[in-house]
Amino acid sequence: AHFMVSRSQVDPVEEVIFEFDLRKFQYMENPQKIMGEKSIAVVGNIIFSGLINRTHHVEMEFAAAPMWTKSNFDLEIRRMPFMLQSKNYPEFPILFHMNNRYFGFDRPILFKDLTSVEKHTVHSNMELTWGHLDQKIKIEGDHKTTA
Repeated sequence: AHFMVSRSQVDPVEEVIFEFDLRKFQYMENPQKIMGEKSIAVVGNIIFSGLINRTHHVEMEFAAAPMWTKSNFDLEIRRMPFMLQSKNYPEFPILFHMNNRYFGFDRPILFKDLTSVEKHTVHSNMELTWGHLDQKIKIEGDHKTTA
């Protein structure tokens, strides 16, 4: 991956500040075991500092149910309002939500489940929303094994 940074000729950003707090971290004590819920939540700000400070508030949360039968990922980035050259820029949110639900596992997963061919289903739901939250892309679908 490449990341390119260039400076604007007008009101350039002089410094990028990352301020993040770990709000929740729940993981299993023994990584070989797949039972137990796992989750992480991070909240913070990315500040583009210069003549005008442009703050972007970030909230990220990921959770997985025991045995990964469900997972949920939420990412919210909000550019906070600011004024630049007598023009007001309102808050601008970008939200991403993704949910996965796995069907076909009514009991703990065994090694034979990984080596045998059975029918399992994954239901996925992804949604990207931005602006005044009236602009949206939503993808929903089911994936099934082809056995």
